[in-house]
Amino acid sequence: MKSCFLLLLFFYWVLSHTQVFAQWRDGEHVELYLRTVGGVAEIQIYNKDTIYVKGRPKANFNRIWGTILVENEAIIDNDGGYMRLTGDWVNRNQRANPFAASVPPINQTRQGWLEFEWQDSNQHILGNRTVFNNLRITSTRRNETWVKQLRVDAVIDNQNRLDLTNRELKVDGQQMIIWNPNPNAVQFRNNNDPDIGFISTNTCDRGRLTWHTNARNFPNQTYTFPVGEFNLKRSAEPLNPLRQVSFKPAEPEANANERIYSVMVFAKDAVLECGYKEPNPDTVCQINSRYRGGNPPTYYHIVEDITAQTTPPRSIKEFRIYHNNDLKNYVWNGLFHYQEQGDGNIEWVNTRATLDRKYPPVDTLYAQLNSWSNFNRPAFIFGVFRPSEKILRPQEVFPDPLPDTTVIVNDKITFAAEDKDPPGLCYDWIAEDEATGRTITLASGKDLRVFQYEGFEFPGSYKIKYRVYVCEFPECNTTDERRVNVTPKRAIFIPDAFSPNGDGKNDVFEVWLYDVKNVEFTIFNRWGNKIYEVSRQFSDFPLNSGRPREAPRSQEFGRIIWDATTDSGNPVPEGVYVYKLKVVFNDGKEATRSGTITVIR
Repeated sequence: MKSCFLLLLFFYWVLSHTQVFAQWRDGEHVELYLRTVGGVAEIQIYNKDTIYVKGRPKANFNRIWGTILVENEAIIDNDGGYMRLTGDWVNRNQRANPFAASVPPINQTRQGWLEFEWQDSNQHILGNRTVFNNLRITSTRRNETWVKQLRVDAVIDNQNRLDLTNRELKVDGQQMIIWNPNPNAVQFRNNNDPDIGFISTNTCDRGRLTWHTNARNFPNQTYTFPVGEFNLKRSAEPLNPLRQVSFKPAEPEANANERIYSVMVFAKDAVLECGYKEPNPDTVCQINSRYRGGNPPTYYHIVEDITAQTTPPRSIKEFRIYHNNDLKNYVWNGLFHYQEQGDGNIEWVNTRATLDRKYPPVDTLYAQLNSWSNFNRPAFIFGVFRPSEKILRPQEVFPDPLPDTTVIVNDKITFAAEDKDPPGLCYDWIAEDEATGRTITLASGKDLRVFQYEGFEFPGSYKIKYRVYVCEFPECNTTDERRVNVTPKRAIFIPDAFSPNGDGKNDVFEVWLYDVKNVEFTIFNRWGNKIYEVSRQFSDFPLNSGRPREAPRSQEFGRIIWDATTDSGNPVPEGVYVYKLKVVFNDGKEATRSGTITVIR
């Protein structure tokens, strides 16, 4: 086999007047060197043939043997075969794509593979930018921690694939560019291996996985960008490093075929290391940063719509950013976007993304936005938002709005907070008797934004103290308070004005009574003359299907109605009138009320 291989190389050297060096060391093929002299150096690989460029690193590690070096206008015509190397790829070629067809049409796509497979040292892609056909990074050793590194931008051609298997491709300040718009052009799982391949960087804001998507040719399909945290597998307690991003891209404009997106996760502290602003503590309790006590590893994501730099932004769908980590030490409940506000300030803003934990076989947290189009600034980060809900008025069932709420002893009352935050928060509802200082825990627990209570046994004024907080992070909370007045069952409700002008609003003066046996009600004009009088048993009162604004709907009230006329039926003029009320309750106790009522016409 060795002799056949050397003969093949010699044959190409004779035909093309080139130099093709195949060096051998310790019985192993260690370097393949293509360099033109008077023509074009060519290697042709077909029918699943394999060229295996293998070697060992020198003792001083200045150079990795097993390297492929192409110069001038060399061509590797690999259509269905394999080139496997254990060293570096060095492209000093004048051709944009050394992996080209050597026969017409010379721009046709080839389907051969170049594999990086060494396990005892890092491997590099060096020299000029290379347009690869199919590129695979792999290893013969399962738990190998060496990485494959880009030292220059690299491209996967428009009908080819990048297969990360279960290895790490480190790009640092470079770009791994995918011209192939097929959503399956990037592979990052090795069958059912839980150790998943990914692309990483060890910089701030530099290095990208850039993909030319096409939602017109691949409608309603999801693109997954397998980015991950550099060096996480080499930590004291290795964790799953994958922090992938996925979405369904926007359809390109009518005169375009693609939209280009760039994605990366940066294993850096966004605030302390990369210069991003601290979040506003009034809205953010914690972000994935050590600056406020966060535990490493820390990281943030970049998601850019490159096309939006020259065309109007368009919405992506089912936008997900994954956490993919051991969740026991994390309490993230929000995804924040670094964006410019109307006043020109830049803030970390809660995207209101939905967070979920579904992604077997690894326990995974991800944030999902059904639609997103704000790519003016590309940074996203996980964190804990401060709840923003304030307590609504304590209310009776089907209430009318009141600044303070009045209920009768043991009547039902509904407590509710604003529906601004997603579910999953914890709530404490406490009532404090303002006269005695005694406190009552009305409710405490998760998802108690709305609940009913009917346990006020004693009359009085109660201050309702409310706290909503992140269940796993109680110091991240918001508080508020309201007041509830609890009256005994003997109840009288008297308004102080009405407007009998026929507009259907407050046209009559209504006195509402509860638990009353007898009543005497008299109205006088400003000269003390009696103009209206009622003296009846409670059973004689008309019952209304409604109720006074202050009265609980759950009780039945009798009412006295005055329509601003005298006993003889004549309308009274606009002005102030005096009323006197005497009631006898069902338990025999008496009560009197007096005051003024204003007639407004």
